[in-house]
Amino acid sequence: MAITHSPGIAVVIGGGNGIGAACCRLMRGRGWTVVTADNDAVAARAIAAETEGYGFEVDVRDAYGLDIELWATLTKEAGIERQ
Repeated sequence: MAITHSPGIAVVIGGGNGIGAACCRLMRGRGWTVVTADNDAVAARAIAAETEGYGFEVDVRDAYGLDIELWATLTKEAGIERQ
């Protein structure tokens, strides 16, 4: 049985290269808005440009590694307003 979803936002951790980058391209090809998060900011932004999405430097080893700009983009795209 295939699982299908309506396109929305796909956040790919480690999307700057390899399998992660391939996932970004695949998701974009299926209509998703792609957020590429990687500890290599240059690679993340390159894939973001290719997929017409967003690219951010994120170090998931750091509890505070979630960039405030990434958080703002995710909440804006999801339609969440700051109170």
